Amino acid sequence: MKKPLARPQDYARLGIQSLESGDLETALKALRVAVADRPRDGDLRYRYGLALRRGGDPGEAAIEMAHALSLKGAPVEAARDLSAILQRYRLEDPGEMNAGGLAAALRHDGINHQPIAAAAFEIAKTDPAIADVLDVAVVAGWAQAARKVVGDRRSGLLRDPLLRAALGRGINMDPELEHLFTAIRRHVLLTVSPDALLDNKELFTFTLALAQQGLLNRFVWFAGPEEIAEVQQLEEQLKAQQDQLAGGDIGAGARLAKLLLFRDVTATEIARWDMKAVSGIRPRPLAELVRPVLEQHRDEREIADAIAVIGPVTDATSRRVSEQYEHAPYPSWTSLSKTGGALRLDELSGIIGANSERFQATPFNVLVAGCGTGQHAAQLSIAYGSRARITGVDLSRSSLAYGERTCRQLGLERIEFVHGDLLDIGALEQSFDIVECVGVLHHMADPFAGWRELVKVLRPGGLMFIGVYSAIARQEIAALRAQPDYPGPDCSDDEARAYRAALLGRVSPEPGSGLIGSYNFYTLSDFRDLVLHACEHRMSLDQISAFMDESGLTFRGFNLNDDVQQRFSAAFPDSSKPGTLTEWTAFEADNPRTFDGMYCFWCQKPGAA
Repeated sequence: MKKPLARPQDYARLGIQSLESGDLETALKALRVAVADRPRDGDLRYRYGLALRRGGDPGEAAIEMAHALSLKGAPVEAARDLSAILQRYRLEDPGEMNAGGLAAALRHDGINHQPIAAAAFEIAKTDPAIADVLDVAVVAGWAQAARKVVGDRRSGLLRDPLLRAALGRGINMDPELEHLFTAIRRHVLLTVSPDALLDNKELFTFTLALAQQGLLNRFVWFAGPEEIAEVQQLEEQLKAQQDQLAGGDIGAGARLAKLLLFRDVTATEIARWDMKAVSGIRPRPLAELVRPVLEQHRDEREIADAIAVIGPVTDATSRRVSEQYEHAPYPSWTSLSKTGGALRLDELSGIIGANSERFQATPFNVLVAGCGTGQHAAQLSIAYGSRARITGVDLSRSSLAYGERTCRQLGLERIEFVHGDLLDIGALEQSFDIVECVGVLHHMADPFAGWRELVKVLRPGGLMFIGVYSAIARQEIAALRAQPDYPGPDCSDDEARAYRAALLGRVSPEPGSGLIGSYNFYTLSDFRDLVLHACEHRMSLDQISAFMDESGLTFRGFNLNDDVQQRFSAAFPDSSKPGTLTEWTAFEADNPRTFDGMYCFWCQKPGAA
């Protein structure tokens, strides 16, 4: 006969043991009792949240993990798991999560900050003080709402630590908050004097948070002619005050803070200073914002000079695309989760079955063709596990340098970045077990010419993961490109911001109104990639099928969520997995939003692996 549990620590021990052994029912019951007895034990609350997640209750799990992070003893895994939950699930009421815990999660490195920041922005709108400001905007306009915020020294918006943390760690994707932040930024620039800015500590701190948001979103927010003129005047003033600024003059520092609401510091005269002079900037928090940005920028310039090169980029379209990404490296990212194990290998086992075992036992080579700023390559270095040797190739040195610097910072060292054109990929004189090329081929003069070169470097039996635009799904973008107000890929950044602001104001069914739901709409470089690209082709599944037949490639399935796969199976009950491209063509015709992102699919080269 088992001895009954008499002490709270017995329940904690039983709960943890049951969680580790997979007995979720016992774990949940025991940990619920243990947490009730020790509500301020961060580690215990995290384990209870983990049990809830594994038991199929992600909403309650997120609440518990956020609570755990607000307490002592919470492990970093709580922040990683919370980020993973928020990336996959939308909570009915994010406001139930502990704000202090979310702010603590944003301070952790080695996690994807964006899902947590997105939840923080959503929570901010439920704060009575911020909701009141938004109500003012509805009645009196955004300028009046901004005046209310800036004029109130006790403003809950300016004092909100979670909101400030979110502005510094993740990209805001809420149009209402963007309008409010843009109005506050304008009011600070045009109305608040340097002395008044320094005199209001909460406003100054919030100004720096807005400047950090600008760095993250590549200063995508619209600025009108009056703001542009004032920014230019500030730049001239600071050129004349460089000695005062480096010497710690706080008035000059306040002017710099206002300038950095609109300008990346790497595009100012300060970019040429030595770090000792930068450290002299005051107030000190301003120097602490500027210094790491400049250090990273200088690191990237050194890295760019040292990147391996396949050869010169000679194709005219490739050169034009390269120029776009040199000016606006893509995609924008600063963090990702370093946990999750070799999930891509698990995916392969579902695609090629027992043949995937070779990836579990021996080293293998992965090519990321058109890797941009390295986010995809970084994710794959984790998702494929320690046996994968990753090579990332791209047209843009700036993008590659950003990727290599960020990957070093994250401790991801099994990636080699190479500069060159996919048309010349054979010059690498390497073959690859897996080639991943997502969002790249449709930006080449001849997408299928680029694809042929990739097939050549893929080993017999090797796998390809391809992502290309669907002609059906991109109809809205095609319509925009045909309109008379479309500014074109060569427009200035100010013109791009103005065009984006016009799209932000459109409502359904106006062309472009649906873009506000896209993550890429909320940073300048990503917006250019989404809407203003130098070269774009859109494909049909018939074209893809014809090329695959020509190249001998076998279709191995789309990368889609379970809901879409289930609807496809219901539409074609007699089809064997993964279905045929002819069947998927019919399915897309009936479900035209299926491939809004891209056609992302696996295919395999014939021959022995």
